[in-house]
Amino acid sequence: MKYMNKFTDTIAIATVVGREGNSPDHQLRPLNDRSVIKEVKAEQLADKVVVVYFLLLPLSHNSAFDERWDITVLENVYNYLYLPPDKGFEVVFVAVDDNDTSYNNEKSLHPYTETNLENHFQDVFSCMPWPAIPFYDITSREYLQRTFGFMDCLSNFSAIVIDSTGMVLQKQAHWCFNYFGTLGYPFSHERENFLESECKAIAMQPSLSKLLSSPERDYLITNNEEKVPIHTLEDKVTAGDQGTLGQTNVAPK
Repeated sequence: MKYMNKFTDTIAIATVVGREGNSPDHQLRPLNDRSVIKEVKAEQLADKVVVVYFLLLPLSHNSAFDERWDITVLENVYNYLYLPPDKGFEVVFVAVDDNDTSYNNEKSLHPYTETNLENHFQDVFSCMPWPAIPFYDITSREYLQRTFGFMDCLSNFSAIVIDSTGMVLQKQAHWCFNYFGTLGYPFSHERENFLESECKAIAMQPSLSKLLSSPERDYLITNNEEKVPIHTLEDKVTAGDQGTLGQTNVAPK
């Protein structure tokens, strides 16, 4: 089968998600406010930039933190891009069952063999604001794995970006979400090349507003959660301090 994972490949995402063989009203089921289940028809994905987010379940002890961090980063991107009418953007979660017959079980690292996978799916899915292929729809989940060649992926997660015309733009877009955030939209290689050249230009002629701001934010915060407009720092000598979460580098008094 020809995998739809090359940058020249095109695919009708609504057709693949709500493909022939399922009922005409084949639907995705996102958790809306973490308690209310809402249904979204697959046809609503047409003409949007869609991220097909594959995640191997169950999560391993070693990878759980990294994967939840990636989900948080993607959630920030999603929350900013989902609502504007001029930004047709959606994410679809596809759980990859470690017990699926179409998947090579040897690729799983430290699986929770005793885990109830459906409950685990609900636990992971509850952290996501976007739709998902229902866990019980094994046929569709395996079909998507084969279509996008996830079985050949060396990672236990994958974010595939498909533009509004159906062209596959990215096979592993996690680094783009982490590095560029919402600025990377629509997450094409052309956009990445532009942003990389802009980063080099900013490094040559630094600007506080460009270095410290983002499309969502034009301020910094104090440890009292007060907002400090970035433009107020323009005429000051400013020092930046990068820290790593989870590590303590403060010398004792």
